[in-house]
Formats: sequence, C-alpha cells, structure tokens
Amino acid sequence: MKRSYYSLLALLAAGNGFSAMAQQKDSTLVREMTIEKEYNPIVREADKITRMPAVETPQTNKTKIEYAEPTLEATTKREVQTLEVGAVNTSYPFSKKRGYLDIAGGNYLNLRGDFGYRFIDKEKDLFGIELHHNSSNGKIGFPEDSWAKTKRKINDNSANLYYHHRFENLLLKTNVAYDYSGFNYYGEGDFDETYPHAVFEEYPVTHPDQTQQRVSLGFSLNTLHKQDWDYKMGFGFTGFSQKMPGINENEIAISLGLSRNSKSDWNFTTDLDVNVLAYGGKSVKYDWVTEGAFKNTGVVSIKPGMKYDNGSDFSARLGIRADMAFGVAPYVGIAPDFSMNWTMAEHWLLYGTLTGGIDQYSLSNLAKEHRYYYSLIQNRNSYTVADLELGIRSNAIAGFWFDIYGKLGYTKDDLFMESDVLALVAEEKTYWMNAINGFTANAFGWKIGTKMKYQFSNMLDLKLNLQFNGWNVSGDRVASYRPKYEIGMGATFRPIKKLTFDLNYDLKGGREAELSKMAVVAGTEPVTDAFVEKSVYKLKDIHQLNLKGDYRFNDTFALNASLNNLLFRKQEILYGMPEQGFHFMVGGSIRF
Repeated sequence: MKRSYYSLLALLAAGNGFSAMAQQKDSTLVREMTIEKEYNPIVREADKITRMPAVETPQTNKTKIEYAEPTLEATTKREVQTLEVGAVNTSYPFSKKRGYLDIAGGNYLNLRGDFGYRFIDKEKDLFGIELHHNSSNGKIGFPEDSWAKTKRKINDNSANLYYHHRFENLLLKTNVAYDYSGFNYYGEGDFDETYPHAVFEEYPVTHPDQTQQRVSLGFSLNTLHKQDWDYKMGFGFTGFSQKMPGINENEIAISLGLSRNSKSDWNFTTDLDVNVLAYGGKSVKYDWVTEGAFKNTGVVSIKPGMKYDNGSDFSARLGIRADMAFGVAPYVGIAPDFSMNWTMAEHWLLYGTLTGGIDQYSLSNLAKEHRYYYSLIQNRNSYTVADLELGIRSNAIAGFWFDIYGKLGYTKDDLFMESDVLALVAEEKTYWMNAINGFTANAFGWKIGTKMKYQFSNMLDLKLNLQFNGWNVSGDRVASYRPKYEIGMGATFRPIKKLTFDLNYDLKGGREAELSKMAVVAGTEPVTDAFVEKSVYKLKDIHQLNLKGDYRFNDTFALNASLNNLLFRKQEILYGMPEQGFHFMVGGSIRF
C-alpha cells in the first residue's frame, strides 16, 4: 500500500510539473531599519542558494521561548549536533544563470552534492528542480576513551520540483518533494555498577539502522500589489514514515488570510489555520507500539486583529489568537497576538511582540530538528499562555549595527528532549541504541542577548552574538539539552574581490541532559523487570572553531574548502554520541 501511495504522488508530480513552495519556520526575528511589513512567504530562486531549502507545509506552530541548538555548521537543522557534514559553501551573489552544481568531499567519507536547474525562467512562469545529497560514513572516537571508536552513518537525499505562475494580480506557487534519510544510532553509554555488564558485554555490539521518508505537496495563492481586499490561501500535505517503530504520519495544513485595506491608518485582518495529523501503522519487529497508540489530532486557529501603520515611524498589530485542539490536550487556548515597530529616531528602532497559543508537534517536524528522535508515545500539545519579547536595534554609527533584546514567557506542557539509551541483548548481539525522546513539563523561560556587526569597507565583516537563557521547569525536571549561555564570534575577510575567508567560533555551555537507560535481555518476562536507570548528565561545553574559504574564478566556476573543529576537541553531540574530530571538506561549484 505504501509503495502505491508514493507512486501515485510521483505520477502527480510528473503529470502536472508542479514544484517548490518552501515555507521555513524561523524563530529568529529579523528586522531591517524600516517599518516591518506583513510576512509573505517567498521561495528562494535556485541561483540564490547553495543547498536545497527544506520543504515544509504551512505550519500553525508558534514562536515560543526558543534557544539556539548547537548546530554550528549545519547545512540543515536536522538534529542536536555541532557539525553537519558538507558545510563548505559561502554565499554566492545573485546570478541570472539557470543552474548550479556544487560538490564536495572530505575525511570521514563526508560527501555533499547540490544540483538545481530552472527549466523555465520567465517573468510570469518559473519551473525548476533541486536535488541534494549529504552523507558520512566514518569512525569517531569517544571523548572519554582514547581507543574505542564507533561508526556514524548518514545518508540524506532530497528532491524538490517547483512551479510558480504570476497572474495579473495573483501569485501561484506549487511544489512536490521527496526526502529520504538513512542513519544509525551510533552512540553508546555506561550503566550503573548494580547491573551485571557481562550479560550484554560478551556479545558483539551493533547499532540499529533507521530510515525516514517524507513526501510533501504544497500549494499557495496570494494577491499581488495592494488592493481593497488582500487574501492568501495555502494547502500542504506531508506523508512521513519511519522504519522503527513503524508509525506512519499524514499531515494536512490549510491556511486562509484576509485583510481589508482602507484609506485610514487602521486595517482589519484575519487568519484561519487548520492543521491535522492522522496516524497509522504498527511496529512489526519488536511489537513495541500497539495499534492506536497515536491518536489522530488537529488544531484550528483563528487570528482576528487590526493593523495600524501611519506610513512613517510606527506600525502595530492588535489581535488575539483562539485555538481549538482535538485528539491531544490542551483543547482550548486564548492568547494575545500583538506586534509593534517604532522608529524612535533616525537609525533607532524599538520592536516588541506579545504572542502565544497552542503548539502541535508532528513526528515529521521533530525528525527534521532532531534526527535521532524516536518515541513510542504521542506528545501532548503545548500551550504558551504568553510570550513577550522587547528589543532595540540601531545602526546610528556608520558600519556598526547592534541589537539588544530580552524575552520571557510561560508555557504549559512545553516539550523538552531527553536521551533514551537501550542495551538489548538479542540474537547473540548487543544492540546499543541512543535516541532522543520528548517529555512535557510546565516551564517559565527567559533569555537576554545582543547581536553586533561591524563592516569595514567591503573587505572585513565582524560579528558578535551573546545570549543567556534560563528556565524554571516543573516536576523537578531540568531544561534538558538547552544551553544556558551561547557565544558566537565571526569574521569575514575579502582580501581580493574573488577570494573570501570565513572564521567562526561558537560556544554552547551549561547543557544538562536527562537520561533514561534500560537494559533488556530478549526472552525475559515480563519486560517491566528490566533494569532501568534515570539520571541527569552534565555535558561538557561545546567549543567549535571553523575556517572556510571560497575562490570564484568567474561567474561560472568556484572552489571552496573548510577546516572544521580546529581546536581538535572531542565533544558529545548528545549523551554518548561523539562528534567528528578535526575534518576538512574540499569542493567546487559550477553555475550554468
């Protein structure tokens, strides 16, 4: 049935020639020194990117108290990780060429390839394809052990076919995409002395392989120019499957928006979002998940409000968000929906938001953010009662820009990540499986930080990011895997027009991880008698220093290289899961 399902989607893509509407959820507020306009999703053209963007369905998820994952060199936000393979490219200027090909390779058998081509590139029609590959297959040493190594395997592949059409007053965007990811749970861990290690240590150790597949369809239509009535609509479908535990997830997202433009400074807006998750399937290997363990669930959100814009120095939105959920609590939520931008003086901007609402967690999105996410139970919806952010930004000094901000909020059933470590003795082997699971708890969170940038001519760019985070979590839990402080420093140097160097240093500190360890011997009954150990583990701070270089011969050919983990540190991505030591990547790019 699954093969027929995917075949039908492939035929649909080929017959209609549809393609990419990518809607990237981003918790970071980015503002220029102008009055902020209403968000309008835009798909990046192929010549503006150096790797394939994630294909997402329209989401109803809200921004909450967010923190920066230690994804210091990530090509995609796939997991809690300090270094994703293939992070080589620097940015390319806009090019009118239709296609690109980027390839790179390095030690640990790190490989990366990106390809994109626009078959049609006209004023009213855009039709193209994007392909992406990212893989690794090398042995990595454990931080606490000078001789023991484990093999980490990653094999990611993505394809995205997109089509855009511009009518006189409308813009249509469509896409169909397919993602395949294969990897292994390569981590290990130690058990307490109270458990007899010999039961499982006498057998050879192996790590289970996992595969994830995702099929996405997207469609959006919105008005162009400013009319008396502006409207937008979107539809998205995502089918997600994972080999273990064998649960299939289908997600349907529908979004509608309507706004009234009048001659006054006040305008009415309203948005309706519907997001439904439907589940099926069952684990056939271990029978860990019974049928019906994951309930069908959904959230309907209505966001009426008024927008004010005096056309010069002040704009704001005043509204509320009403959510109604079914299948998984909480069921009803009312939250504020407020945003403001005020240009107090030339080059000085004060901004703020007060938001909240119900947040729904899909397996597909969790697998994107945390590759090793593996859960046998369904997560509850979270409900952010209020989430307040205030900040001030300025570029009053020529070449210097800074942003100082603070944020605090309270969320019921906030989702935190913990490590589940399983040692399973079966079939004369010991299966070690380090995976990420989620637990929910009420949490009050805050953060305060600053971002600074300095540009000297076109030769040198400097940046500095500082952020401190804090949480108060209910039930004697900890803010698992969330860093307490983050520091980022970077410099971009262009000695000549064709040559660019990027030096970046990142620090993530104060991380703690909740652990749940279980050792099971196959055939023993009942399973509840298995050894279980729970604890809190303090991870060492992550220090990452990387150097990248890019040389463009002309608009067609370029070479790039990167030297990563220049501090030669042995560090844990997750508990018991080391990152790569010093490694390099060398590659080339063609624009055609």
